[in-house]
Amino acid sequence: MNEKKDSVNRIRDILLGNNLADMENRFLKLDQQITFSLDEAEIKWGQQLNSLKEEQQISVEHLSQQLSASISRLAEELKAELASQKSKLDDLKQFSTELQSSLNAIEAAQAKQKQSLKAQFEMETASLKKLIFDKFSDLQLNKIDRSSLALLLSELAVNLSDSESKSDEAENS
Repeated sequence: MNEKKDSVNRIRDILLGNNLADMENRFLKLDQQITFSLDEAEIKWGQQLNSLKEEQQISVEHLSQQLSASISRLAEELKAELASQKSKLDDLKQFSTELQSSLNAIEAAQAKQKQSLKAQFEMETASLKKLIFDKFSDLQLNKIDRSSLALLLSELAVNLSDSESKSDEAENS
């Protein structure tokens, strides 16, 4: 195998000769340039990536601060609105309590007035019943008196007519 390798190297030397070393040097230089360019590109891309990360971090922090400020502002507004609503609710509770006490006072006054009117009505009804009963009793007595008077007047009329008949008979006789 060494013989084949030596023969290949010889053929190469014959064909390319001194150019082979020059070409190897060129390939080495090209390899070094590519490696250097890749290293520079890697460093450049790394720097750009770091710069982009820093910008992104700054943007995230800025947005985070804005969001925190916005959330804080909204929280304060909500607290103020909640306090306002609580105040209104307390006012409504106080109004409801006052209204309930007013309603209770009105109901008590109505109950008292109802009792007073009921007592007055019962007194008036009793008085009216007594008056009616008295008038009915008087009417009964008057009826009896009228009946007696009618009977008396009937008897008087009969007596008068009897006496007139007797006097007419006496005159006619």
